[in-house]
Formats: sequence, C-alpha cells, structure tokens
Amino acid sequence: MLHGRYIHGFALTILMACGTVLSAQSYTNTPGDTVTSSVASGHAVVMNITQQHPTQDTLYFHWRKLTVVLPTDWTASVCDNGACFDSLVDQGMMIPIIPGENGLMSLHCTPTSPGNGIIQYTLYAENSPSHIDTLTWIIRSIATGIGTVTTPSPRVYCHSGTLHLSDISDYTSADVYDLTGRLILHRQLQGSDESIKLPHSGICIFELVLQGEDGRFITKILGE
Repeated sequence: MLHGRYIHGFALTILMACGTVLSAQSYTNTPGDTVTSSVASGHAVVMNITQQHPTQDTLYFHWRKLTVVLPTDWTASVCDNGACFDSLVDQGMMIPIIPGENGLMSLHCTPTSPGNGIIQYTLYAENSPSHIDTLTWIIRSIATGIGTVTTPSPRVYCHSGTLHLSDISDYTSADVYDLTGRLILHRQLQGSDESIKLPHSGICIFELVLQGEDGRFITKILGE
C-alpha cells in the first residue's frame, strides 16, 4: 500500500506533465524566428517564415506589428497565408490552418538606398495564447556601384498555364508564388529564354521571383 505522501507526489507529477502537454506549442517557425537577407539597392526581396504544423488540430493565428525601423525611401509590405497587403499593416489573422497545411508570414521589401532595416511582428495561436513569438526580418542593402551598366529587365508573360521568360541570362533560378505567398514552383535557369509549365494548368495569376548573382527581379503576373 502506497503512503499518502507518495500518492500525492505521484498525482502532482501527472498534473505537471499534463499541464506541459496542454501548453506545448503546436507549430514550429521555419527557418526560425529571425530571417536575415542582404540585397543590392533597387532590388526587391521576399523573406518567408513558415509555421510548420505537424499536429491534427486546426490553428488560428493572430499577428500584430511590433517594430519597424526602415530608411524613409524604402517600401515594404506583409503577407500571411491568406492575403497580401500593400503596406506593413498593424494586425491581422490568418485563415484557419487545417491539418496538413502550414502558416506563413512573408515580408516583401524594396530597399532603394544602402542601409539596414528591421521589421518585427508578434504571432500567437489561439490554442496557446500565452506563447507569443516575435518574428524578425533584418534587411541589409548594399550599393550596386557607380557607373555600372543597368541590366535590362526580363520579358515575362504567361499564357494557358505556361510561363515564358526572355532576357534572363543574368538569373539562375525562378520561384513562383501563388497569391497567398506559398511557393508552388522552383526552377533552375539555363540560357536566356525558357518556357515553364505551371503546376496548375491554365492559371496565370502569381508572383515571380528571379534570382541572380547581382540581385532579384520580382513581378506580379496577372495573365490569362
């Protein structure tokens, strides 16, 4: 027969363990809470933090702007997994993250002069409101140099679910994001012209990011 104090201690241990399980975070920020990027002045950058969701419950994320320190001539905006905004809005709520899906907080920034910027948003899920993450994006912009030759912009169009690219010899990869900010295609580039079949045939509404050694080219496609 167990002594009363041992029973009490055992019960307390069980309660503490249950409390740990109930308050455990049900998602993981990837690649982490902080993302840093260096980009040449005049080029746009997209920086994603994904909320990986391995559990079988539905998550409801709330986010709120915390800190913005940017040079006055820079432009920046934020997206979540359900919407993209044209500025750094104060707060929002993601669409429900069902099992098998992930959350997304995405920062879009165009530094037009050399300098540094930092943007922070807080994030929490309704099932663990006491656990508040601080997501941080750090942007370092460097001068492109004086007297350098301006690279011609690529020619891009989309028709019947096929993306056509021309004048892309300065770029090594193409990333296609849907309007929720989710990456739907990654392609290594070779040569100056390419045609890429998109995963969803017939849909030509997305954001294209071309990456090269000298920077990035970003454009929204609203085609047929």
